[in-house]
Amino acid sequence: ARLSSRRAERGFGMAVDLSDAVIDLESARSTARDAILSALDARPGRKALVMDPLFAPTLTSLCTMSELTEHGVDRLYQLEGGSVETECDEIVFMVKPRVALMAALNETVRGVILDNELDRAEHREQHGDDPALWDPRSETYDPDVPPPPRVPNMTVCFAPASTDACEGELRRLGVHDLLIRRECAVDLVPLEPDVFVADCDEAWRDLALAGDVSCVKQCARALHALQRRCGWATVVKGKGHAAKEIAEAMERMRREAFASDPALNPSLFPGDGHDSSGYDSSDDEANDGTNDGDRRGRRFRPAHPGVEDPAPPASSSIDVLLIIDRDVDPVTPLCTQLTYEGFVDEAVGIKNGSVEVTDDDGVATRVRLNSNDALFRELRDLNFGRACDALKEKTSSMQREYETIKGGKVQDQTVGEIGGFVKKLGEKQGLELHSNLAKRCLETTRGGGPPDGGGGGASADDNSAFMRGLEVERMCVEGGDLDKILEHLAARLSAGDDARRTTRLLALASLTHGGIPGAKLERVRVDMLRVYGSRVLPVLGAMEQCGWLAAREDKSLYARAFPAIRKPLSLVVDDVDDHDPSDVAYAFSHSGYAPASCRLIHHALTGSLRLIDDVLRALPGPHFEYTQGFDASDGSPAVVAVDARLFQRRRERAVGLSAAGGGIPPRRGPGRRPACVVFFVGGVTRAEISCLRFMSSEKMRLGVDFVVGATSVCGGFDLVEQVMGDVKASFPSLDRGGSTR
Repeated sequence: ARLSSRRAERGFGMAVDLSDAVIDLESARSTARDAILSALDARPGRKALVMDPLFAPTLTSLCTMSELTEHGVDRLYQLEGGSVETECDEIVFMVKPRVALMAALNETVRGVILDNELDRAEHREQHGDDPALWDPRSETYDPDVPPPPRVPNMTVCFAPASTDACEGELRRLGVHDLLIRRECAVDLVPLEPDVFVADCDEAWRDLALAGDVSCVKQCARALHALQRRCGWATVVKGKGHAAKEIAEAMERMRREAFASDPALNPSLFPGDGHDSSGYDSSDDEANDGTNDGDRRGRRFRPAHPGVEDPAPPASSSIDVLLIIDRDVDPVTPLCTQLTYEGFVDEAVGIKNGSVEVTDDDGVATRVRLNSNDALFRELRDLNFGRACDALKEKTSSMQREYETIKGGKVQDQTVGEIGGFVKKLGEKQGLELHSNLAKRCLETTRGGGPPDGGGGGASADDNSAFMRGLEVERMCVEGGDLDKILEHLAARLSAGDDARRTTRLLALASLTHGGIPGAKLERVRVDMLRVYGSRVLPVLGAMEQCGWLAAREDKSLYARAFPAIRKPLSLVVDDVDDHDPSDVAYAFSHSGYAPASCRLIHHALTGSLRLIDDVLRALPGPHFEYTQGFDASDGSPAVVAVDARLFQRRRERAVGLSAAGGGIPPRRGPGRRPACVVFFVGGVTRAEISCLRFMSSEKMRLGVDFVVGATSVCGGFDLVEQVMGDVKASFPSLDRGGSTR
């Protein structure tokens, strides 16, 4: 089989405008783009570029096709096994360090070699095997005899870096020495002015199930590189095992950067000279000035090996860096997102930032959803019901203006009126797209309308499975009757519901109820085995391993966590107004659930973590907070006791200005609000991003601008499929409702 370049060359779009970002993400994007182009320039001449399917969206968001062509790319291919049909002397594979992908890489490399052997055999049949015939220096040289085809040089570029596991797998497969190996330092990829990813799609599975900690290194490199551009965050806080490992690795990188460049002056590092009196750590182990990673002797590479990192600016644009493990809040991704963007993902599916749409001729294409689309930017963070109302209002307004223009005389219309309407006609395509997306989402509810955000349950005459599912979710987060929840699960199993949906509900029930009593859990196992067969056994085993499923008698920390924090963090809010919200619970208006992650972030920014120490100790992993300071004796980087007083003063000043009617301060420059980078290890949901944007609004009066980072942007089904692993291929594909018309 030969790889086709047709599908690989689709997907290039206009880069997202980052001019409104509160930190310098544009330079991060430029650095990532330059890393890709430099890797291409390292191989001479024209080349075929074969991409990891999971890296392709990153590449197409960073580079244009014309840029790739200027740097020698002849055609693009996706790496899916099979040979490469090309006449180029160079083949460059650009891949993420995924062990599972090495088999496809091996197949393609061997396919190229086999094709070359066949071509050489055909050459021998036609021209013989006397090299003098095609050697211009030979007396018997024949200009009509071409030289035999040679095997292209094959280079594999790991983005951002190779791993021992990938290198070992290539050796095992026997192709390690057939490849030129390079690294392409794409550590950080901006998606929006306030969102970036470290591009580790399966980091949660790697950490929770596979025991692969390579993503820790990648995340630390990304956050270190970000701070080299934007200045060191004064305060670092976090919760979770991986979060602590990342913070430790990041601090080692800071020390290495300082040691390798004596020109760095401590005065350039924000945080120098902080007075830490009166402040202490909420986790002595994490803040005792020692470094577990140093004692273990683990080594981490610099942010960009072989590339000189820029010195940080004199004034940091990052005030607080907050790192959170997904395991700290596993419940939020399992709940149905009811923001517009979140629900489009739930009902239609957003893959790599785009959705599949079908035109009137039945032709399917993928359309990017990002802030370049003005209408999407307006709708994305609204509750889905409110977004539907906004779409209706815009459609009605356009129809009224059309009737006005059509019914009047042209000479009676001003140039401004006509020009304004023509401009709106240009926006019609976006209105049609989002109206159709909303319609498709509504069809999946089978209830004929958007979910009821006020009551959180189904109406008396609405018996749709969707609304019943939302009612059961509400019972879960409230800690309601577990027997009724399990009855609903049993009914869905009897109906042959998709394994991903039942797995998601089972995990949610276990996590929100402190586990499931052993006898009842055994009945669930038997039912799932009866419906799905033995292929479900690895799924159940993985759920137990990652803490998603537990017998109540085992008293698992993961299972006990949510019931312990439900009331202290006010995770369930009554009387949610989804049209004019005052709390982040609007994003899950059917249940009034406020994401635990957002509640923790709010507490972390309004005070010290030690103030909620009892709550944090109920959650898995250590918690920590410290200032990135400097040793008083030699000025070298050091971890010192947390001092967030300057941040709190600036935050309170921004809140006071807003309350006095002064509006929101500028996002950059003098007088700006403090900026907080929140990084989710294991993925962040679209609803959580919307909640953090809402928290930065004037309504919440938090006085902070957020930039959200993560290993990936994911949803509940994405994490479920990570739990399923390779077994997911044995189940039918998830039907979210198909493409939208």
